[in-house]
Amino acid sequence: MDLILFSGNSLAHKQWILDVEESLAPMFDKTYAQMYKHWEDRSPVIYLDEELEKVLDIIKEYEDYAIFGKSAGALLALKGIREGIFKPQKCIFVGLPVDWGRVYGFKVDNWSYNYSVPTLFIQKSFDPVMFYEDLVKYIKEQNITNSEVLEISGNDHYYGDLNLLKEETEKFIYQK
Repeated sequence: MDLILFSGNSLAHKQWILDVEESLAPMFDKTYAQMYKHWEDRSPVIYLDEELEKVLDIIKEYEDYAIFGKSAGALLALKGIREGIFKPQKCIFVGLPVDWGRVYGFKVDNWSYNYSVPTLFIQKSFDPVMFYEDLVKYIKEQNITNSEVLEISGNDHYYGDLNLLKEETEKFIYQK
């Protein structure tokens, strides 16, 4: 199985996603971490459509793959799945930012309604973009199926425990 990784919106996530990729790479045949255009031109918000366009050629090389998406990267994955661009076997979404996406006009609710790709959501108890309890309610309201939600303690949006992310990803992907 291969892995495609999408980081969060902030340029600060660039090194983080490369570190995550390095940590997860041994358990996959190949990996690809997307670097965002808005980081280059210093725009404050990810260009979802441009990022989907950019990954079209890459995705052709992947048949059996999972997606790891952090924050805005999870929204990118949801949009791509809804539009039929991505057909992952499984997804891992970390720090899902539903309200943040709505603020920027992203159709998060449309993308996630009746979502059924097997997905592990990892959310901090009091992540400021979405509390764990709010995510659990959202999953039910949106009729999201085939999902697991892992609560980890914390009150910020930084998911720096790479060992935990690696361990939980491996368990979920390979059902250990």
